[in-house]
Amino acid sequence: YDNHFSDPASVLSELIHEAAYGEGTPFGSSFYAPNLKKLSGKEVLNFRSGNLNAGSTFIAASGVEAKSVQTWAETAFQSLSTGNTKAPSAAYQGGDVKIKAETDGMTYSALAFPIPSGDAARAYEVLERTLASQLAGSHVSPFIAKYASGGIFGFYSTCNTGETGTKLQSAVAAMKEIAGGKASVDAAKNSLSLRNSIMLEGEQSTSVMI
Repeated sequence: YDNHFSDPASVLSELIHEAAYGEGTPFGSSFYAPNLKKLSGKEVLNFRSGNLNAGSTFIAASGVEAKSVQTWAETAFQSLSTGNTKAPSAAYQGGDVKIKAETDGMTYSALAFPIPSGDAARAYEVLERTLASQLAGSHVSPFIAKYASGGIFGFYSTCNTGETGTKLQSAVAAMKEIAGGKASVDAAKNSLSLRNSIMLEGEQSTSVMI
């Protein structure tokens, strides 16, 4: 909790979501309470009863039999209510958020735009990997945040004050280069890598739904 608010890069991730989806929305709000001292036990229990139930709880385990995990889970979480919790969603709004803070002379910035959900977002995963290769060492890194209702794709930049515009422009230029077909070989390699990682995820993951 304390590390999050003292880490500019971590705070930046939440600020770009706030700019994209709006303050106070499910995707535009912080994962953390603004002040733990003012958080009551009743509020925690209300959150639990409203968001945690048998239909929306998953447990991942490694190195144990699925049956053993299922037996343990059914015993440990038998008090959870039944049913499913509706997944949060928020429409992309667009905007900007700026804050002033002491960051040892560095400027942390982010730029993002909306992307579709489902299989249509796979292309942006390839794009992220391709851009990561091209932008290595430039103090700009691409990112993707996917949700059931869509997501955002963009860039994080960490640089000296005054260089932000130049760094982000270089990232946008690299993206345009890919769109123009000049990085087709790298894109093909990353597409293959992505497909392999998806296959491995399917083979190695085990989930138990209560």
